[in-house]
Amino acid sequence: MAGNSSAPPEAPPGAAARPSVARLAGVFLRIAMLSFGGGSLMWSQRELVERLGWFSDAQFLNAVSLCQILPGPNLPNLAIVVGGQYRGWRGASAALAGVILVPLAILLTAGALYFRFNEVRLVQAVLTGMSAGAAGTAIAGAFKLVQPYPWTVKGAALALVTFVAVAGFELPLAIVLAVMLPVSIALAWPRRT
Repeated sequence: MAGNSSAPPEAPPGAAARPSVARLAGVFLRIAMLSFGGGSLMWSQRELVERLGWFSDAQFLNAVSLCQILPGPNLPNLAIVVGGQYRGWRGASAALAGVILVPLAILLTAGALYFRFNEVRLVQAVLTGMSAGAAGTAIAGAFKLVQPYPWTVKGAALALVTFVAVAGFELPLAIVLAVMLPVSIALAWPRRT
């Protein structure tokens, strides 16, 4: 992402001015409420890049890449990065609150209802259907995220090796990242001719 927390990015042409703390909270609440079933990165891209124009595709991909290698869930990490980028610690706190507070209340309520009624056949059937929808949303989000990525043979090979290591061999993500990050940096590093 361009800039740092002491120098917020300039708004792209046609975009609104730097968002307020309240706007950051509201935008991330909207993303959280739309992100059922793991589609948070897809909705984040739609909101932050397409609808609001706060980031270019490349800036968004860079921010998401950072958030994916940090510990913790991607959406709260992204809220902290974006909020911090625009409004420092206050923006980071507001965006994080937008992501967490209302969904937490919904989750606590849903969890209590689940443990009370999880033996009911209708509840089991609904959850089975929701699982399929959640998987579809996660896959759609992954495809949406990689569309602007400038694919090369090396990039595709790295993605495939990473996928096979994590999904196929079930290697711990920390080990895969420890190996793949230096490899990908070395392959992407500009060479002198």
